[in-house]
Amino acid sequence: MSMDGEGQSPPIAIATWNFGVTAVKAAIPLLLAGRSALDALEVGIRAVEDDPEVDTVGYGGKPNREGVVECDAGLLWGPTRRVGAVAGLRDIREAITTARWVMERTTHALLVGDGAREFAVAQGLEPISMLTDRSLEAWRKWKAEQGPSEGHDTVGMVTIDRKGDVCAGTSTSGLPWKLPGRVGDSPLVGSGFYADNAIGGAAATGQGEEILRYCASYEAVRLMGQGRTPQQACEEVLGWVLRENPGFAGELIVSVLACDKQGRVGGASTGPGFSVAVARERSIEEWKDPWIPSAPQESAT
Repeated sequence: MSMDGEGQSPPIAIATWNFGVTAVKAAIPLLLAGRSALDALEVGIRAVEDDPEVDTVGYGGKPNREGVVECDAGLLWGPTRRVGAVAGLRDIREAITTARWVMERTTHALLVGDGAREFAVAQGLEPISMLTDRSLEAWRKWKAEQGPSEGHDTVGMVTIDRKGDVCAGTSTSGLPWKLPGRVGDSPLVGSGFYADNAIGGAAATGQGEEILRYCASYEAVRLMGQGRTPQQACEEVLGWVLRENPGFAGELIVSVLACDKQGRVGGASTGPGFSVAVARERSIEEWKDPWIPSAPQESAT
C-alpha cells in the first residue's frame, strides 16, 4: 500500500504505532497555530510519555531486569541540525523535554545514566517513580517466570511546520527486562531518528539492535534526497535489511516511517502490526500495515 499523498504540503505530523494518534492529535494544533515543528514534536511525544496505558514509552513503561524504568529519547532540529538526546534516564517522566534541553542548554548532544538524571533535576524537573501498578506487576510476573524479553514499541515522530522546518524525534522505555544500561537505536541520531531541513525526516522503531546497525532513519532521508518518495525510501531501507537478514521477514520487527518537504508520507515494516498516524490540516488518519515484504528486496546501497 502506498501512502504517498500528492499535492499535500505542511504543516504535518506523523508518528509510529497506534499511540501515534495521541501524538499527532497533540501536535497538529500547535502547527496550525504557527508554532515550530520542534515545539509540536515535544508536545506530541510528551502526550505519549505521560500516558500510563502505554507500557513501552515513558511513565508506566516496562522496567529493566532490576525493576527500574530506564528511558531513552532524542530529537534533531532541522534548521540548526542540532541534536539532543538522553539514554538510561531514570526517575524522570519528561524524557523528550530533557533531550530538548540537552540540545538547547548545553554544548552536548547526548547525556546518559546518572548524568542525564542530574541534569534533568538541575533544570527543575521533579524525580518520580516511573513504575505503575501495572508495570510493577508485569515485572514481578517476569521475575517469577524468567521468560524472554518481549517486543517493544518506540514513539517515533516527524513534524513539519508552516515555515517548512523539520523535526524528528523518539522516546521509549526500551526493551522490557533489558540489562541495566542497555541502549537501542532510539536516542542515536541517524538510527532512531533523522531530519534534514532541505529534505524531510524519518524515525524507526522495533528491534533497536538491528535498526542501529543500518542507521535506518538516516538512510531513509538520504534516499529521499536522491529522489525517492518517502514510501520508496522506507521500502528500500527495509529491503536492504532483509537482503542481509531474510529471516527477519514476518518474525523480527524493524519499521520505518518518513515524510518529505512536500508532505508525502511513507511507512514500512518487516512484519505485521505496524501503523503510522498522520495529521494534516484537515484530517487525522491511521495507516495500518503500510507495507510488509513477502521476500527479501534489492539492496538500497
